[in-house]
Amino acid sequence: MQHYFSEAFGGLKPGLGLVIDAGRAVKLGSLTVRTPTPGFTAQVQAGNSQQGPFADDSASQTVGATTTFRLDGKTAQYYVVWISKLPPGGKAEISELTSG
Repeated sequence: MQHYFSEAFGGLKPGLGLVIDAGRAVKLGSLTVRTPTPGFTAQVQAGNSQQGPFADDSASQTVGATTTFRLDGKTAQYYVVWISKLPPGGKAEISELTSG
């Protein structure tokens, strides 16, 4: 767990990501994020190594309690939910991810 005191990560970094391993290379059409801390800005990125590099696979959007990201269709084993702006209070939590 990491804590920041502003929506812009205290000016310390451009964002923070949660890496998801699909187990093998797949082409996802969507990724749905469920969170108890809505209001953060995120996008989905894709890559073939857990350490990256990652390429954008969705548009950036503000996440609600349940938000579905429509993906551009990159084939990858690793997907990242890249959070670029925290909600008021400086805490973002992801409780569930589902793909479609």
